[in-house]
Amino acid sequence: MLAARSRVFRAELYGAMKENGAGHVITITDIQPSVFKAFLHFIYTDDMPPELLAVAGEEDENNNTTKVDMARHLLVAADRYGVERLRVICERVLCRSLDVATVMDTMALADRHSCSDLMEACVEFIASQKKESVMETDGCKNLKRTCPSVVVDMWERITTTATATESMSKIETVWGTHRFTFHGYSLSKGVGAGRCFRSGTFTVGGFDWCICFYPEGQHDGAGAGGAAVGDHVSVSLRLLSRGATARAFYVLRLIDQDTGRPAAVARRTDGEPRVFASETETAACCFGRRAFMERSKLESSPSCLRDDCVVIDCAVRVVLDVPVVAAVRRGETPEDDLLLPPSNILRQIVSQIEADGADVTFTVGEKGNNPETFTAHRMMLAARSPVFRAELYGSMRENDTGHVITIRDIQPAVFKALLHFIYTDDMPPELLAVAGEEEDNDDDDTNRSVDMARHLLVAADRYAVERLRVICERVLCRSIDVETVMETMALADQHSCGELKEACVQFVGRHSKERIVETEGYKYLKRTCPSLIVDMWERIVRGREI
Repeated sequence: MLAARSRVFRAELYGAMKENGAGHVITITDIQPSVFKAFLHFIYTDDMPPELLAVAGEEDENNNTTKVDMARHLLVAADRYGVERLRVICERVLCRSLDVATVMDTMALADRHSCSDLMEACVEFIASQKKESVMETDGCKNLKRTCPSVVVDMWERITTTATATESMSKIETVWGTHRFTFHGYSLSKGVGAGRCFRSGTFTVGGFDWCICFYPEGQHDGAGAGGAAVGDHVSVSLRLLSRGATARAFYVLRLIDQDTGRPAAVARRTDGEPRVFASETETAACCFGRRAFMERSKLESSPSCLRDDCVVIDCAVRVVLDVPVVAAVRRGETPEDDLLLPPSNILRQIVSQIEADGADVTFTVGEKGNNPETFTAHRMMLAARSPVFRAELYGSMRENDTGHVITIRDIQPAVFKALLHFIYTDDMPPELLAVAGEEEDNDDDDTNRSVDMARHLLVAADRYAVERLRVICERVLCRSIDVETVMETMALADQHSCGELKEACVQFVGRHSKERIVETEGYKYLKRTCPSLIVDMWERIVRGREI
């Protein structure tokens, strides 16, 4: 771990600088024990040491002097051992804790350890203070005596350079969803084009919205591609907040109530966001699609018009324009926002392990069915999976000659995706088709992704890779349909996925029971595990009673 996180430790422990201390005991006399403890905390966790939280603005400022002192010592240790991210964190913490009494000592520290941001912050701080107060400090007197060139450079920069400031602005987005069920579609016959039926009001991003459904079209005329809008139903998203302007992306979907998938879609999900404005009567406060779905197609589809109801789902992503942050001296950060460099602990560990070379080989797939070979690193597998740890180092250790382990009951593509997650902690690309918010992937891509999610969930559960198991469970919650819901429920039951099982029960409760009981999955589960079917129906009945 030390070698992975620090090139200096790597040289001391493995390279030409390797120490020959008996029993692997290395003596360090010039670092305080509490500092080295905090240093090791960062090495192993990549989190800011608790000793720095007060000056980072995350705790009460008790014993702040001690905390600043810790930041100074940790900066020196981080620079000595080449732990760059910790060095940058300490530098930024010290930028926020400058005062007249210690600014010159901090400047000397910044000069010795080449901390340019900290040096700049010190110069800017002195430029904003009474110069006489700074010159009277012991730190200034000592620096004039020991390193006058630093003091000369400081005064030159203060007297010849205007104060440099900077500011930041953030643009963020907020998602929200709403489902509108329009009952009594047949009773809307004859209301005429332009008659709107509105959903209830829902709030996203601080704005009030509603869905507008036009059973006989939004207005007379020709729609896209020459289609008569009067022959279509129309739908739109409307901004209800008065005197407001909102920028937003949206997706409106008319839902097939048997499959849960969209039968018609109106969207604005890329490019520039739509500008919804309700400031004047002529402003565009709603957007959608006039030729949303042919009325004849809707009325001939039992699954889209089940029980004389139309179901429309809406997802809104509102763009929030956050006010500009007040200008601050360059090198500082806003009071409540200590900007830390991104974590690199996993990449460093992987790089070190890969440098040592792969030391275990897997042959994956059924014999005679083109099994594939994968090489990996025991240390990485053991760190990420307690099952691999037991198989590779513990009592379950396999005795394959030449460190070759054979796995017959996992597909090679699934094992490859499992290794991808183990080494990167990122969602496997094979799951992205069903993990995203958009519907641009074709059915084949989606089906392949769902199949991969099922197999990966089984593999993640087998090897106790809990985060991947949860990811797969949530991906499957979003891809339930009538044909596969019972297989998914069986999978959830086998692998104790409570969230996925509950999603399946709720799906069955909302959709056509006649179609579900005719599926092969239902028939098979009724025959092989009737207790699960009984539990499902009991939960659905209890839910209705509530």
